[in-house]
Amino acid sequence: MQDAPPAADAPSLSAPLEPFRDGDEAALLELEALASEPYLSFVYGELERARRVDRALLEQRVAEFAPPHCAFLRDSKGSATGLLVALSKADLSRRRLESALVLSRLKLVDAETTRRLSLAGRALLRPADGDYYLSRIAVLPGREGKGDGATLMRQLFERARASEARRIVLEVSPRHERAMALYRRFGFESVTLATVADPLSGRELAYHHMVCSCA
Repeated sequence: MQDAPPAADAPSLSAPLEPFRDGDEAALLELEALASEPYLSFVYGELERARRVDRALLEQRVAEFAPPHCAFLRDSKGSATGLLVALSKADLSRRRLESALVLSRLKLVDAETTRRLSLAGRALLRPADGDYYLSRIAVLPGREGKGDGATLMRQLFERARASEARRIVLEVSPRHERAMALYRRFGFESVTLATVADPLSGRELAYHHMVCSCA
């Protein structure tokens, strides 16, 4: 459900990403909120409610974006400035099941939110066997034009090939035109547009499903 428009492409070499470490929690939650804003707004309405749920799932280490599936770009001081979250189909299924169980056990969402979670799921892409799923990608505001988005994309392809994936799949909000343009420059094609509407709240959620071969 990644959405935040990555920074513009730039002629820079791919830099290695770094794993999560103690102290990254706040930066991870900020980048997660940037990446997932359309989804979070549809499901929770108020982003502060979404942040509370995200924080709890991160603490339980069951969030889709939690370690070990998240990796960071860092500045010269070691602060996280960019986020990449990508998973295999099996890891994605496991994390989503674990998250659902924790949401239920801790009573983090009410019946109305649970209904919208189910609705939102209809707009999400369902990876096939052999797919590598780009879950989140985001860079902090102010990093535009520094090549961070392109660096994250290059690392995505390196990780997908290392996992012997056949293709990379993702979903992106139609309103994030810069992000879609970057994905297309890296060879992604849109295969469908999935939309859902909630008749009670009036909210809508739409995602382009995009795919690219790893060959």
